[in-house]
Amino acid sequence: MNARLKQFLEMESLSPARFCEMMGIQRSGLSHLLSGRNNPSFEFIQKMLSSFPTINADWLLLGKGKPYKEFSTDSEPIREKQGVLFENEHFEQQNPTPEPPENTIFEEEQAPIGRKIDRIVIFYNDGTFEAR
Repeated sequence: MNARLKQFLEMESLSPARFCEMMGIQRSGLSHLLSGRNNPSFEFIQKMLSSFPTINADWLLLGKGKPYKEFSTDSEPIREKQGVLFENEHFEQQNPTPEPPENTIFEEEQAPIGRKIDRIVIFYNDGTFEAR
């Protein structure tokens, strides 16, 4: 499984340090997994599959199938359908757009006729959020 874990990091363009940060694990723990010294725990696998819902569990665990889940033609993969999910959900953009400077004021977008925006939720990369 260590080879597939390495392959996954490459496919997602994640450094080991960034992956550890996203997963909330020690870098030494990942190093031991990548070197083959240790096998992943059930908790690690469970956390990885929930953090990266598009990954194919059969591929990760058994090496069978393709790395990502297949989607029917009438549904798109989560990452394309919803854009990029919140960073604390562990998705990275393939072609990230530059983030605007802090305190940037955005033009107000109009809601569809008859509907008003009730609440906006901002998710921060430290796992916290703010509702406005």
